[in-house]
Amino acid sequence: MVTSPERRTASARRILDLSAYPKRVVLDSGESLTIRPLQPADRFELEQFFVGLPNHMRLRLHHAVTDPAIVAGWTSEIDLIHSLPLIALAGRRIVADTVLLREPASNPVGEIRMTVAERYERTDLAEMMLRDLAKIGEKLGLDAVILTLITDGDSLVEAARRVGFREIRFRRDDGTYISLLAITFSHLHREPESRPGLQLV
Repeated sequence: MVTSPERRTASARRILDLSAYPKRVVLDSGESLTIRPLQPADRFELEQFFVGLPNHMRLRLHHAVTDPAIVAGWTSEIDLIHSLPLIALAGRRIVADTVLLREPASNPVGEIRMTVAERYERTDLAEMMLRDLAKIGEKLGLDAVILTLITDGDSLVEAARRVGFREIRFRRDDGTYISLLAITFSHLHREPESRPGLQLV
C-alpha cells in the first residue's frame, strides 16, 4: 500500500524534539547511566565500544566498525533527520548504541538498530532505549519501526516485546516472506508501508 504524498509531507514536517536529553536513568541493578544523542566528541568512546564487542557480535554488524574511518564518519556527519543515534554511557564509557534510521526521510517505516554491551544485555537498559526511540518515531509521524538486533539474546527480544514489538510478516519483492520484530503505532488507520523491498502482509 502506497502512502500519499500529502501524508509523507506532513510526516516530514514533524519536529524532532530532543529536549529530554541528556537524561539520567537508573537500572534495576541500581546503576545510574546517561542516555543522550551521539555527539562528534564521542568518536574515541564509540571506537572503544565497538572494539570491545565480542567477535560474534561484530561479525553481525552492518559495517566494519573496527575501522576508525567508519566511526569517524558517523561522529562527524551526524544527520538527525535520516539517522538518529542514541547512546548510553556509564561515566564516559559507551555501553549501548542504538539508531533510528529513516531512509529516505519520507519513509513512513523506520528501522532501529541496537547494540548493547554483553554486561548490560540482561538489564532493563535495552527496554529503556527502545521505548525512547519508539516514542520519538511515533512523534515524528512514523507508522511503524522495524527492529534489528545484533545478538540473538532472548533478553533483548523480551525487552522489545515489553515495549510493544511483535513478529510481523512481510513479503519481499521476490514473493518470499520474512518475519521481523516491529511495532506499529496507535495513530494508524491502515497497514503501514514498509521499507523498499518489503511489504506488510
